[in-house]
Amino acid sequence: MIILVGPPGSGKAEAAAVLKSKGFEILDMGDIIREEMHKARLDINFTTDNAFPVEFRKKHGKDIVAKLEMKKANSLNAENICITGLRSAFELTYFKSVAPDLVLIAIDAPEEVRYRRLQSTRGRPEDPKTFEEFKARSEREAKGNTGNEEDRKAGLYAVMKMADYSISNSGTLEELRGSIEEVLQDLEQRNVRKA
Repeated sequence: MIILVGPPGSGKAEAAAVLKSKGFEILDMGDIIREEMHKARLDINFTTDNAFPVEFRKKHGKDIVAKLEMKKANSLNAENICITGLRSAFELTYFKSVAPDLVLIAIDAPEEVRYRRLQSTRGRPEDPKTFEEFKARSEREAKGNTGNEEDRKAGLYAVMKMADYSISNSGTLEELRGSIEEVLQDLEQRNVRKA
């Protein structure tokens, strides 16, 4: 199992596309949140996307999204799975308890680059419309989407520091694809050495 972690606009979806082309099943933890919002009959927009994940985790536990994602992953019965959208050490701890050999890849890019990417490519209703909204979302995710200031030490950026591999994605799409290919080659070599 590979988990891609990084802030919005960092390039996780593009990295996942490379993995998909290599036979990986791709799951996005954000889809779990959007499904739960749909079940709660909430409109998906910037405001609800900021509030709902925090309240959902308060009600069901800080690792609930990881548990629901793993349930979905198990139902696929796939050999190679990539999960995107990890947001906290609580989620990572859960994943490691059920998949101890997982590989964590952090992807990041400068704030201005990420904001520009979100404005030009994704177009999700929950995407920030202004740079101020973008910064507010980044701050929320730094806390692991729990709403608790004390959880900052277990939030997105703390998890990124725990990664097995880190990719700086401030260049071209081809450079990102090349970086993912290098990680896959390294993992393949490690598996050959284990055999």
